[in-house]
Amino acid sequence: MPPVPLALPLGAAPVLTVPAGSAYSPPDPALRAVFATQAAGIPLLSRDLPPDLVAHIPQCWAQLQVAQQPVTEGHVAAWLKKLAQLVTNPPRS
Repeated sequence: MPPVPLALPLGAAPVLTVPAGSAYSPPDPALRAVFATQAAGIPLLSRDLPPDLVAHIPQCWAQLQVAQQPVTEGHVAAWLKKLAQLVTNPPRS
């Protein structure tokens, strides 16, 4: 499915960063509804949305970019180590 961009006001987009190690927080239900509407192919313009909702879109985009970064082998190893405590027959170290 091709991406459907939300028409935002013209101008230089601010560069947003997400602090390293910050916890993911899902978008508000209203913003999730906007994303679902866009995914369904229904066109939306920024004038169709309240300004405070449009203001949250760049922060959600920054969180998405951070979430899409590939994980390192160290992250996978740490995750597997934590997972081994949850299974009844973990592999021997």
